[in-house]
Amino acid sequence: MTPVSINDFVNKELVLFSRQDCIRSIPSMIDGLKPSQRKVLYGCLKRDLTKEIKVVQLSGYISETVLYHHGEQSLNQTIISMAQDFVGSNNLNFLVPNGQFGTRIMGGKDSASPRYIYTYLQPITKYVFREEDEPLLAKQEEEGVVIEPKHFLPILPTVLVNGATGIGTGWSTTICNHNPVEVVDRLIDRLNGSSSAEPLYPWYRGFTGCFKRDKNAPSTSFQVYGHCQWVDSTTLVINELPVGKWTQDYKMFLCELLQQGKLISGFKENHTDTEVAFTVTVKESVAKELIKSEEECMKTFKLVSTMSTKNYFLFNAEGHIQHYADSLAILDDFIAYRLPFYQQRKESMLKRLTAEKEVLQNKASFVQGVIDGAITLKNRPLKSVVAELEKSGLKKEKNGYEYLLSMPVSQLTAEEKQALEVRRDEMEKKTVELENKTSKDLWIDDLKEFRSAFLQVRCGTMA
Repeated sequence: MTPVSINDFVNKELVLFSRQDCIRSIPSMIDGLKPSQRKVLYGCLKRDLTKEIKVVQLSGYISETVLYHHGEQSLNQTIISMAQDFVGSNNLNFLVPNGQFGTRIMGGKDSASPRYIYTYLQPITKYVFREEDEPLLAKQEEEGVVIEPKHFLPILPTVLVNGATGIGTGWSTTICNHNPVEVVDRLIDRLNGSSSAEPLYPWYRGFTGCFKRDKNAPSTSFQVYGHCQWVDSTTLVINELPVGKWTQDYKMFLCELLQQGKLISGFKENHTDTEVAFTVTVKESVAKELIKSEEECMKTFKLVSTMSTKNYFLFNAEGHIQHYADSLAILDDFIAYRLPFYQQRKESMLKRLTAEKEVLQNKASFVQGVIDGAITLKNRPLKSVVAELEKSGLKKEKNGYEYLLSMPVSQLTAEEKQALEVRRDEMEKKTVELENKTSKDLWIDDLKEFRSAFLQVRCGTMA
């Protein structure tokens, strides 16, 4: 074995590992996904996963179709984390959690075995990753197999919606979750020319506490408040914890206070897997002081934490790790990258509509020719029929006139000709509507459709 110098090892070998480590750990600004998450989403979309399947079966399918190389257990955990919807996890889970996918009690670590839980695509996922953008995705191949695209093209920056955490070699990232509706509204405002600098506040679905900006603290941090209330002079009910503080961990904290014997004399647990409810008996001498100051009470019981926006690092559109000053900087970079793809989508859709319209017109003309007797098919050689079709000006496709000659006899009727013309006119109408829209109009339409669907999900009215 040829010896390698430390200098060559670090600069030629270790650097490659370090880059791959960062790629696996830090998401992209474009779609907010890490490679493993991108593989899971691609596998689900490719399979059109609308019926539930065991997590372990889905991971097997993904390993086979998109060549996942990092172990079954890691892939199972990625699928589980993409389906989790407890407070502090996803604001917009792309997969449905059917079974025990983990709770806020232990921060998701209490999920069941992948053999016993099921999942499928959340219906709203297709409002985020639109089918119309599929032809625009940068395809990738590995070992002769088409795998997940380099990036997906979501209609909004999903990294702001679901947040992100990750530690690579020399880099790390921690991005807060934000309200999808607010992100959509800010996008629409910016597309319409607004440049508001009002910060985007963190938002976690189901969280009943609040976020505040401390005037004395740096502008890069938010104060996160849980919630508590006094029910009598010594009884404190704690019914919300700061985001990221799990129920089990907080129980251990109360046990420590109980052992110390200075602050509390007991507590009861009344919480569920979705709601927090600790009833704490506070020593009378301490309670008198804490009742006077809500802020002091919150700090004493560790119901206040800090959420920083300093560590907003993501891979940018050029594939380099970039620091973003805040959520608005991510939003603006996303708009700059995403908007040109709407123009590409418009051109692609117009081309497809024109082609479909031409096929329908050709079919209608062909049927009319057969009805009128101008085109005769009976007892004639195929070459003669093809020559006649060419002379009539009907368009050829890749397989010649197969699209016309393969039409069933039952469709060579006046009724079918009329139906074809109706569909052609519909295509013409869609073409005109599309031509009259700008790329910004198309994007805003998508955003409004998503917002409506998301609000239906929150209200429980979407299937």
